[in-house]
Amino acid sequence: MDLFLARSVPFMARRNYLIEMKHLLFWGVFIGMFEGTVSSVVVAKTFHASNWLVTIVVAIPMVANLAGLFWGSFAASRPKLALFFGFGLGTILLIGSIGLTPQTKWGGWIFAGQIGLARTLLAGCVTVRSGFWKHNYPAVMRGRIAARLQIVRYSLGIVIVTLVSMLFDVNPRMYHFVYPAVALVGVVGLLQLKPLHVRGERLSLVRSAMAHTRRSRGILRPLREVYEVLRDDAAFRRYCTGMMLLGTGNIMIFPVMAIIITKELPLNYIHSSILTDALPQFLMMVSLMSWADLFDRRGVVKFRVLNSLTWAMASVFGGIAALVLLSPGALDSTTMFVIAIALVATSRFFEGIGRGGGAIGWNLGHLHFAEDSKAEIYMGPMFF
Repeated sequence: MDLFLARSVPFMARRNYLIEMKHLLFWGVFIGMFEGTVSSVVVAKTFHASNWLVTIVVAIPMVANLAGLFWGSFAASRPKLALFFGFGLGTILLIGSIGLTPQTKWGGWIFAGQIGLARTLLAGCVTVRSGFWKHNYPAVMRGRIAARLQIVRYSLGIVIVTLVSMLFDVNPRMYHFVYPAVALVGVVGLLQLKPLHVRGERLSLVRSAMAHTRRSRGILRPLREVYEVLRDDAAFRRYCTGMMLLGTGNIMIFPVMAIIITKELPLNYIHSSILTDALPQFLMMVSLMSWADLFDRRGVVKFRVLNSLTWAMASVFGGIAALVLLSPGALDSTTMFVIAIALVATSRFFEGIGRGGGAIGWNLGHLHFAEDSKAEIYMGPMFF
């Protein structure tokens, strides 16, 4: 039985594809516990965080992603698999340590710090995985292969978030056991990746090393390399400008929606988790193959235009929901409450569809512009 549709993948890419599939069966469970917006639900309801701290936790992924500027330059001249193991192990240790976090008034801030450091290291994993895909999968089918891998990853994330939310509704202190257990699953997932081979890596490392010897070293080198890429590649510069504007709009709406769902609406863990994470993740997963087919057929620029329109609709409905909840006695009226929930759910619907396109475009879009030896450096600006 060809469960993962491996026969449709080009023969030379098939072995690595199956290795990544096995890896993501476990890794998807692990990162599902802290990727996305699920951490905002935990910090709001388990640690009784203020709106300010909830906003910080929602913003952490965007801030932590700035580390990608440095990780891209750092990874460009180093073996990819070893780096992934290093970043992955660090992420696992940090997530496992959440089990030791006290449920005190400072516990929420400690939790935010642990999530922030874990997300910073996870940005390194994302950067390196982009290199895997650049080397191992042909461009004509790269979007569809990446979509299949992402479907496995996100489907398992949905399952773990839903199950854990049910446990937290029974006893919020279950986090002491859940996070270390999920970290152990992450270790198993990391070990599945050991046989992976990065095709053409030796030649790429030689070219990258030769290029690096001609560049100045120092802490500012990654920023200098990103500047050179943006200066010399006008098409990529325009693309990054558009993505920065799209990302800025999303960053402005994310904390608002998280506060509405976790603090303003009278919802428990499971309902909050469904609206913040499970529903958008499910819709993202469902839409991935359609986005991937569009990406492979139409190219990254036209793809991103349609993707941006989807994100814009999420912001529109989220803004209307916020206005409804600001009206006096909104939660005292059954009709107003139903309207607010419907608007929030519609916003999350469009966000989920938008995420599907984002999962393809963010991981692969820069590869349309990058040379093999600069794939990781080109990934750096995408973290803005």
